[in-house]
Amino acid sequence: PEAIWRPAADANFGPRPPGVDVDAIVLHATAGSLTATLGWFANPNSRVSAHYVVAKNGYVYQMVEESERAHHAGASRYKGREDWNDFSIGIEIVNQNDGVDPYPPDQFEATVRLVAYLVDRYQIAPEFIVAHADISTVGKTDPRGFPIHELIMRVYDPEANLPEDVV
Repeated sequence: PEAIWRPAADANFGPRPPGVDVDAIVLHATAGSLTATLGWFANPNSRVSAHYVVAKNGYVYQMVEESERAHHAGASRYKGREDWNDFSIGIEIVNQNDGVDPYPPDQFEATVRLVAYLVDRYQIAPEFIVAHADISTVGKTDPRGFPIHELIMRVYDPEANLPEDVV
């Protein structure tokens, strides 16, 4: 996808385990601004990153190559699988994660396009597009208020007619 390259610090990602293929997407909320998020991922002391960050205006930033293991999921377990960093792509969506801050249409549409690209490239099944809250074993709540089911419907049925207020 069209993305602005803003690399994460080398300390904030590493190689995927040998023989492990990408087959999942984890959606996050930044709980901070775009500038703060990009700066935090570029800071080697943070030890965290994501593959992509989607801004409120729909701009997409890539921080880590998809072939690399970003440090986004933390302690994670879901559907009988652990350590979701190994096989997933992490997408941070700029949002306060308070359940009130909106996800504007440009941001939602950019996220749909990015996820559709990843689904097509890696043949990701719908059940492996998840919220951080779904997989976290330490109580993460993000992305609170993001319409994941509508996103999945749009990715797998692009002709679906959604109400204008889904976002």
